[in-house]
Amino acid sequence: MVWLPASRQIRDKVALGDLQELFVGNGGLLYPTGNLGRSIIKVSALNQAHCVLQVPAMMFDNQASFVAAFKAGLMAHNSIVVLRFQGP
Repeated sequence: MVWLPASRQIRDKVALGDLQELFVGNGGLLYPTGNLGRSIIKVSALNQAHCVLQVPAMMFDNQASFVAAFKAGLMAHNSIVVLRFQGP
């Protein structure tokens, strides 16, 4: 077995990108925080067209009204659901 130094040239740019040609400038990670909590989201592989979400929003004051709407079939589409007064 012989140790050989690694090549400084990237041979497969699909698998490993070049630092001079970043896909996204923020490193590909977002750290959203808010009154409901915080998270880490990897966004480096997202197409810009998928970075905006436009769907109907539905707001409920309690879990019972949410469950009733779900059982009535009112959530058969993509949507953002907000349950007020259910915070951490």
